[in-house]
Amino acid sequence: MSTVFADTFYWIALTTPLDAAHERAKKFTDEVVTTQEVLTEYLNFFSSGPEHLRRNAMKAMQAILSAPTVRIVPQSDGSFHAGLDLFRARPDKGYSLTDCIRCRR
Repeated sequence: MSTVFADTFYWIALTTPLDAAHERAKKFTDEVVTTQEVLTEYLNFFSSGPEHLRRNAMKAMQAILSAPTVRIVPQSDGSFHAGLDLFRARPDKGYSLTDCIRCRR
């Protein structure tokens, strides 16, 4: 069994059957590691959508939180500042702060 890092793109694709990457994301469901920051970004993605999408995203979140094959790395002050340092150091990249935090773990 392989472990993969699940970023926001992965969760959106996995939980949205009409997403172009849905079938590809389903292939990587053995064991995943993600962060609380990524899960925050996942819900933020759906926050401006219609109510039914927000409800579906919250149901998916509950499933993610209870899945035995998902390890969620908690937020910390250290991870935030390490990500902020990378974000500050790489203005030439299109990294989000969430991307920087996950890259530093």
